[in-house]
Amino acid sequence: MKSKYLNFFIYVFILFIFSGYGFIASEKKLPPYFLLKSINQKISSYTNNDKIVFKEIAKNQNINYLETTLIPFEFLEYNLGDQNSETSTSSGAIGLFEDSIFILNKHREVIILDGDLSQTKLFKIKDLDDNNKAFFNKYKKDLRIHDLLIKKKNNEKYLLISYEKYHPNVDKNSLNISYKKIENNFDLSDEDWNLLHEGSLIKYPDYAYSSGGGQLADYDSEHFLMANGDYNLDNWVNETDMIPPSQNFNTTVGKILKINFHRKDYEIITKGHRNPQGLSVSSIGKILQSEHGPNGGDEINRIDIDTFKNYGWPYQSLGVQYIDFNAPVKGTIGSHEEYEMPLFAFVPSIGISEILEIEGFDKRWDGDILVGSLKSRTLYRLRLNDNKVVYVEPIWIGERIRDIKQKDNRIFLWFDNQKLRVYSISEKLLNSPGREANQTELHALLESCLKCHHFGSTNPNHSAPSLSGLFDREIGKDPEYKYYSQVLKESDLYWSKDLLQRYIINPQSDFLGTSMPAATERYTETELNEIITLLENYSSSSIN
Repeated sequence: MKSKYLNFFIYVFILFIFSGYGFIASEKKLPPYFLLKSINQKISSYTNNDKIVFKEIAKNQNINYLETTLIPFEFLEYNLGDQNSETSTSSGAIGLFEDSIFILNKHREVIILDGDLSQTKLFKIKDLDDNNKAFFNKYKKDLRIHDLLIKKKNNEKYLLISYEKYHPNVDKNSLNISYKKIENNFDLSDEDWNLLHEGSLIKYPDYAYSSGGGQLADYDSEHFLMANGDYNLDNWVNETDMIPPSQNFNTTVGKILKINFHRKDYEIITKGHRNPQGLSVSSIGKILQSEHGPNGGDEINRIDIDTFKNYGWPYQSLGVQYIDFNAPVKGTIGSHEEYEMPLFAFVPSIGISEILEIEGFDKRWDGDILVGSLKSRTLYRLRLNDNKVVYVEPIWIGERIRDIKQKDNRIFLWFDNQKLRVYSISEKLLNSPGREANQTELHALLESCLKCHHFGSTNPNHSAPSLSGLFDREIGKDPEYKYYSQVLKESDLYWSKDLLQRYIINPQSDFLGTSMPAATERYTETELNEIITLLENYSSSSIN
């Protein structure tokens, strides 16, 4: 009888020990936690066909995709012009009209794509001379073209172009808009270009033609909007009149205009703008505008077409001069006081570009604002509530984003390298049980590594260098990671298995002064060997 109770007690005691250690191992991730988790992960993957398919997709380097917080995307990219030109001063733009996509590239060519993104037409607009010869003689560059817009009048469609014009007789420039009829077959009419709007004649520095703005946005059946920059005539960089042009009602410089396409007249609806780079109108008439600040203070502004507002430049800004911490403003530096405050501003500056509100795309994003950047090469998504920004999600793109358009379930990005990228929601990835393989679907043993590191290309949002190609490059030589400790920067070694194992366990043993923390997990020798093998495999086959 005693033996029976003793056996029962031993069984309970053993069960208690194993259960207790299992709980502690789970909480503290003690051996064999990672081994069991990996086994479970493998078993799960083989009982879930969708997850297997997903992993195969993720390993296929020919499929381009992008993961954001709420939505995974797949995208296609089209090269629509040589990015090199000795004479071009333009970067290009996108225009959407009905089912067609109009691309203006830096070579003064317009490419028309149909809804299937197959090329319909390509024509040059070099006949838009309008004193381009005089402009070329002065600047040794082609006349700068800012933007394009396709607009209907009397059931006919017209191509509108905004551009810089040089007036050699007075040695001044103006921001002009001309238009030409588009035939039903999408050929340009043989008629001459018609001048629709000529901006105020103004003399500006030779380099400043790129600060003219020139963004166009359709408003209603008769009107469209145009934003005109100040060409650095601001008493910050260049001395100008007592009343700077962007504050002077007698000029169109530094203003947003509402232009009547039928009557060819305009009204000024806002003033006080520096260098507009984005302008859009939503389906219900909400107007968004973006502009470069000085050193800091790239702005996003809401424009009320019925209420005239002064956005402050150059009397106020959220930024300062590039050369020091000063700013020639009225009032407190960096306050924007006494003038219309931006909806949002980026400090430091991102090199802001086009802006739009997402509509009819996906419920997860509808109503959000997308804004591009040149300097940061990042797409930003802003979530608003009660006209206030709740959060900003940076989405690394890796190219200078010049223009953004959205139609139905596609987002179009135009880059300065003359490539068009078209994003759509990846339903397969959206409905997958996991996220992308280079983040969370890897082996459980790499979970700790991926708290800081990543696979694929490094971008400014990453806190540690990439594990891709780890054994193929010198230590401390991820070309896109700028924050290596000095001891790693100076190394000329390559990782070996033994060296990397020692580094994971105790980084200071071979590289005294490295900022890499010691491993927080307690790995067995077997687990360490498997980590090294995984890093060898994934570093050469991960998605870039």
